[in-house]
Amino acid sequence: MTRVGRRTGGRRARGRGSTAPADARGPRGASPTRAGLPRTGTAARGPAAAAEPARPQGPPRPRGPAVPPKRRYVVAAVARALGILENVDGGMRGTGITELSRRLGLGKSTVHRLCATLEHHGYLVRDPGTGRYRLSLRVFQIGSHALDALDLPARAMPALEALGAATEETVHLAVLDGADVIFIGKVESPRPLRLYSQVGRRCPAHCTAVGKVLLAHAGAEQRAFAAVRPLKRYTPKTLTSTPALERELEEVRRRGYATDEEEFEEGIRCIAGPVRDYRGRVIAALSVSVPAGRLPRTRAASLTDQVLDAARRVSEALGHRTAPDGRTEAPA
Repeated sequence: MTRVGRRTGGRRARGRGSTAPADARGPRGASPTRAGLPRTGTAARGPAAAAEPARPQGPPRPRGPAVPPKRRYVVAAVARALGILENVDGGMRGTGITELSRRLGLGKSTVHRLCATLEHHGYLVRDPGTGRYRLSLRVFQIGSHALDALDLPARAMPALEALGAATEETVHLAVLDGADVIFIGKVESPRPLRLYSQVGRRCPAHCTAVGKVLLAHAGAEQRAFAAVRPLKRYTPKTLTSTPALERELEEVRRRGYATDEEEFEEGIRCIAGPVRDYRGRVIAALSVSVPAGRLPRTRAASLTDQVLDAARRVSEALGHRTAPDGRTEAPA
């Protein structure tokens, strides 16, 4: 009888029909490879395999429509809350949940939760008798910050230019900064003899017409701060004592305007009036500066009226309202 198989290296070759040499079969327990060739798996790939060209990629997978940048970060809940504020009627009557739901296209329960949240944070006031909501003063306070940020020089410039054209004198707009005033607007006189100044110039408040207007309407603490340092003398007519300055400021408040009778620069006289914001607060002063030789008593009265009229027009551009008798009206 003929035995199947043969011995290799003194041992019988195991495996039915196997013809591969023993060293090609790998370690014991490993799977044999065909004809002793290396495996084609990832672990067996050498440098040559790594150099194989990558498979061509197919077309990119389609994505949804691009979201505009302005809408990408919009929070729906915040947008709905703002919609509530924009749709609550003005006045004391307010607006009910049903009406807000109809206007915004939202469910009543959603509108109720939004209104309750806005009421909790102080933006809405609920009438306990009717259940209707109205805007609170907190909304007005936030809106007032935007009004405070209005560009004062730009809004004042039409009135400044009109006053400069009518008087042919130098016109200034100034604000208070501590014990000084800073010019934030100017219209130059067309005449050769005129006051030298420039926007951004800082001058002492106690001896300038614009400074007296601003100090007269400033708080007691701000006036005290301005008087902490000695009142410097610039001309023989400069007020250098605090009691004398306080009496002058009281007179400014009484008559509604201030003058500089050559107190800062010899040969220059000024007249200034207050500029008020929508709350009635004096936030700036408007003045006209004239060489003393061009300001006789007969002209001073008419020039004062022109200055006060220009200051009133600037105040109205800022939202201030003046009653027919000239008094300041309280904001609505």
